[in-house]
Amino acid sequence: MMPCKFSSILLVGAISAWFLCMPNQGIARETTVTDSIAPTDDLSLPFGAFAIGKKSPEHRITLTNTGNTSLPLPPLTLTGPGTNAFRLNLNAGTAPCGSFTNLSAGESCTITLSFIPDMTGIRTAFLNIGTSEEQIAFHDPATSGISLFSLTSKVVTPVTLPASGVDDFPTWSPGRGQIAFHRQINGFNYIYRVNVDGTGETFVTHKATEPDWAPDAQKIVMRDLQFGGLKIYDLSLNQISAVIGSSVSGEWNNPHWSPDNQKLVFHHASINIPFPHDIFTINADGSRSQLIANNGKTPTWSPAGQKIAFHNLSTQGISLIDIGGTPTLLTNPGSAEDTFPTWSPDEARLVFQRTTSTSLVKNELMIIGTNGSSESPLTLASNGEKVSGKTPSWSPSTQTAVTLTGTALASSANSPPSAPQLLSPTNGQTGLGTSVTLKWLTSSDPDGDTLTYALLFCETAQFQSDDCQPTLIAKTQQSTPPFSGMRFAGTGMLIVGFLYGLNRNTHQKIKTRRSLFFIFTAFFFISACGGSGGSSPNFSAGGEQGGTEIAQNTGPLKPNTSYQWQITADDGKGGKASSLIWRFTT
Repeated sequence: MMPCKFSSILLVGAISAWFLCMPNQGIARETTVTDSIAPTDDLSLPFGAFAIGKKSPEHRITLTNTGNTSLPLPPLTLTGPGTNAFRLNLNAGTAPCGSFTNLSAGESCTITLSFIPDMTGIRTAFLNIGTSEEQIAFHDPATSGISLFSLTSKVVTPVTLPASGVDDFPTWSPGRGQIAFHRQINGFNYIYRVNVDGTGETFVTHKATEPDWAPDAQKIVMRDLQFGGLKIYDLSLNQISAVIGSSVSGEWNNPHWSPDNQKLVFHHASINIPFPHDIFTINADGSRSQLIANNGKTPTWSPAGQKIAFHNLSTQGISLIDIGGTPTLLTNPGSAEDTFPTWSPDEARLVFQRTTSTSLVKNELMIIGTNGSSESPLTLASNGEKVSGKTPSWSPSTQTAVTLTGTALASSANSPPSAPQLLSPTNGQTGLGTSVTLKWLTSSDPDGDTLTYALLFCETAQFQSDDCQPTLIAKTQQSTPPFSGMRFAGTGMLIVGFLYGLNRNTHQKIKTRRSLFFIFTAFFFISACGGSGGSSPNFSAGGEQGGTEIAQNTGPLKPNTSYQWQITADDGKGGKASSLIWRFTT
């Protein structure tokens, strides 16, 4: 196995994430992904709230090769239920990713994303940064553990090698770094998780089977073997956070999350006749169950959330169904049985388990296009042998996924401004003097409203208390600044420069000096336009998002004291947006 090497670049106002190392994969292990919205460690782009049809400011994402060799540029795609509300531009910036096929050592490329609401409500999507090879996790009868089949290299790599018992029902973490699975030992049932390289095996819970990892990476739903329903394990709390259903009316099996994290699809083994096996969906809080299909098992939701694949007991094949539609038969196995379908990330294919009952029961892993084409078994590159296995699970499309969120308001609603971006002093900075200049970037308003800024600034011990009140700072600078003495001086310099250039002896000297003075005085003129005196904030162009920099002086401050500050933008029509809260110490 190749050693796993990580490196990163820390950028101000950027967030960084590492591609996870995977065995037997030709992936970009030394590529960092950074974006332009703090905090720096949440792989998230929150666009704020906008009226339907209004476009948000663009936010930039940068891919950087921090290694020593050239790396292929990974695929970049948008997925998720809110995909239509976001725009991906691969040809943005001075080094657009759309013009690269490889990134040389130290090289970077950029893309931009924007939010254009298409329907009211919260919209969520994912920027997926793909790998060069996808994998399928499955129960391997040769080892009784979990193994990985690599679709490009067509090799099998063991992940778990249980000393006793059987490991099955693998499910991938959204970041692709871990696999959760069911382990049965001497009739007892457990849920474990493990790193994809086989390290870090960790016990999760017991009396459960058939786990499925939630898209938000925080929870795992599973079949409850104690009470017959479903239960949800919260990984952040390390405990069961919800129990749904029970065995009063039958068993609940094979739960699977919807891509938006809001619903579950499952197979219900009912005591009712004539349909003892049905496919249902239910909200993740246990409310509003809905019948999807009769006579089915082992359902899985498509990555875009519009379809469900399941084992059709009427035909013993795989069927697909649109939410609220009628099933369409995909496979017809004859005397065999096709079960446990899972989707490829692009929804173009399915992998499933085919069981044939002869003198010896045989389980093979099969793959088929979702249009019914190209059905074939998985085979090894070394000898063409078919891969035997059960309960397959297709890997997510990415090793890094940036979550995109935005709120769509009614078209007639007022759109709030974007959040101000704090610049300096940097969060947590220490050793400052008793006079500190606070700097931030102005917000933008989709409706073009004039914005007023308020500063909330207090000692940390008093921050956001009744004694800490916001201070009105300034309205957004107009596009044409007021005529000032400095501007007048700049104009005078321009005239002097012109006349001086005319009083040269030769045509070449006139031409050269005139150009120099034009450049110098024009620069002075432009700089002077932004000048201000007194206690008003200073404005200057700058900022990654194209905003204007505002500087506000504070002081005198107490020495050796911690202060916190926050900026709020107000459009005067009920729309407000606040920056992060930053802290510094004198």
